[in-house]
This record gives sequence, C-alpha cells and structure tokens, in this order.
Amino acid sequence: MSNLLDKSKQNMEAVNILLGNNKLAPSVHCAYYACLQMSKHVLHHFCHIDYAMQDLESKRKGSHFYVSNKTSHELKKIGHFPFVDYNTYYSKLKKLRKKSDYNNEAITDTDANIAKQSAECLLNILNNNFKY
Repeated sequence: MSNLLDKSKQNMEAVNILLGNNKLAPSVHCAYYACLQMSKHVLHHFCHIDYAMQDLESKRKGSHFYVSNKTSHELKKIGHFPFVDYNTYYSKLKKLRKKSDYNNEAITDTDANIAKQSAECLLNILNNNFKY
C-alpha cells in the first residue's frame, strides 16, 4: 500500500474518532487532508504524475491548487459529473478547512458533518473512477 493511501485512510479513521470525542475542528482538518492525500495518490498511481513532479508543480501554483486542479482535469476526461462533483466537494472541504485551521470561528457539528460527508463522497468519486 502506498504511504499516501495509508495516510488518507488513517485520516478518515481519525475523523470518526475525533467526531466521537467532540473534537470538531481537527476532524475537518483530517477530512480535508484525507482527500488531498488520496488525490495525490491517484495522480501518481493512475495518472502517472510522480510525487516529485506534483511537489514541483505545487510550488509554482500553490501548495494544494495543483493537486486539486490536476485531479479535477483528469476526472473531466472521464466524464462531466465526476469532474463537477469532485470540484463541489473539494471546494466545500477547502472552505471548511480554512475556517477550521485559520479563522477565529467555532466549527459547528453541522460543519464537521458536512466535511465528513463531503470527504466520503469525494473519496468515493476517486475510488469509483480510478479503482484504487
């Protein structure tokens, strides 16, 4: 198993543990990173963009923008709906992760549950289209 695939799975396990212990902000953080890590895994193993190239491109275009944009582009080759759905869920996660990590605002149960559900949907999109 690749390290990023394993980390992604661990982050989703952490989401459930954190939610069960009412640790809402870190659960959002873990949901977001589970998806970023899985996107990187997919780009490497299914789209033949090695991790070094991803890191290089990420430095040029923003730390996470390249990965999400490139994954989105690869999904668009497969079909319109995976492309749109990936972008929708990723956007929700990114917005909630920024609120969780950087803003002086509380994360609500609703926020945390939206992040979890969005992550689960996004990961399903990747799995259904790339069969990791």
